Amino acid sequence: MAPLPAHPPGNNRAEAFNVWANAGMVLATLGRNSEALTAIANALAIFPDSAFLRWNHAEVLFAMGRLDESEQEYLAAIALEPSAVTWTALAQSYQKRGRIQAAIDAIKHAAQFSLRPYLTLLKLGYVYLGVGQPDNALKAFDDAARAAPRDISASDNGSFEFSVAQGRSGAYEALGNLERAISFQEEAVRFAPDAPEPLRRLAQLYRFQGRVEDADRAKERAAKLAEKPAR
Repeated sequence: MAPLPAHPPGNNRAEAFNVWANAGMVLATLGRNSEALTAIANALAIFPDSAFLRWNHAEVLFAMGRLDESEQEYLAAIALEPSAVTWTALAQSYQKRGRIQAAIDAIKHAAQFSLRPYLTLLKLGYVYLGVGQPDNALKAFDDAARAAPRDISASDNGSFEFSVAQGRSGAYEALGNLERAISFQEEAVRFAPDAPEPLRRLAQLYRFQGRVEDADRAKERAAKLAEKPAR
């Protein structure tokens, strides 16, 4: 394998930093992580206050399974220049290690810096749902819906509103409120009329409520949709 950089950089500090930083990113992309760490370390030795490179360093360490070290680098990047990208990456690191409350806090910070905070808040709702906190999930879904642009359906064909409706349905099911769970799942089906899976879930909810005929009809519709060839 060819070494990167191909030639040692000169004595100009800015030029040397760029050479080592670029080499580190290329090596990481190639999966040559140990070499990438060396190149990044050389760059950071010149300019240790590069938030972008600290984040890159954290990403390589995370890919190598060195999670504690990656956390410290994510935190260093955030201290230098907080952003949605760095907070989201830190949240993923925490989730990987099962540190759910820390992940939730990081996602909340990511939403503060995000250009599309409604998507981050939507993700937060599903994290809450996954850890058995349906009340907090509902609040996050409500916050996401309030933060979303009014014309969002026109730009994403109802994908966001589908996700909110299905998330709310799951939260109400967890709370034992089948009526609200069904209502929101019916809304989800309206936003994704050609998808079989939401109908299957709706059929299951109908059956839980004793609405056997409605459940059979929803299941039959889902089966027909599943038989259609993908476009």
